[in-house]
Amino acid sequence: ESEIEAYYNANQRRFATPEALRASHILVKTREEAESIREELMSGKNFDELAREKSVDPTAARGGDIGYFTKGQLVPKIEDVCFDLKVGEVSEVVKTDFGYHIIKLTERREPQTRDLAQSHDAIEQTLRRLKKQRLFNDFVTSLKEKSKITLNENLIKTISEEKK
Repeated sequence: ESEIEAYYNANQRRFATPEALRASHILVKTREEAESIREELMSGKNFDELAREKSVDPTAARGGDIGYFTKGQLVPKIEDVCFDLKVGEVSEVVKTDFGYHIIKLTERREPQTRDLAQSHDAIEQTLRRLKKQRLFNDFVTSLKEKSKITLNENLIKTISEEKK
């Protein structure tokens, strides 16, 4: 138990889950089209339906759903906008190299750290695996130390010549 607790304390970052967002977007080729779609959204049109109808991105088939992501996984300009939005909020038009986007933040997962109780079994398995590996390596090292290895240069030369 003390080893498990020590491992947990020494490896806190392994048990942390960063903030994660889920968003949807509509991608079009022109600013005018994007502005028009945004106006439709602001007047109450359904985001998923407009994404399926008008987006040129492969996510259109899923209503524009990008899925979950953390910092560093998306185009920086899109990511910055997403992290500034509130859940349910729709962005202004955002221009990237891909075109013009309208983004809707659909979910925000706060950062979390699994506690020792939640992580106990996984840590125990990791420590068991590490100990087995260490024992195996020590065993192989001891066999090498106890063994006398000599090379038969003539045999090696003969085999080498036969392969040619």
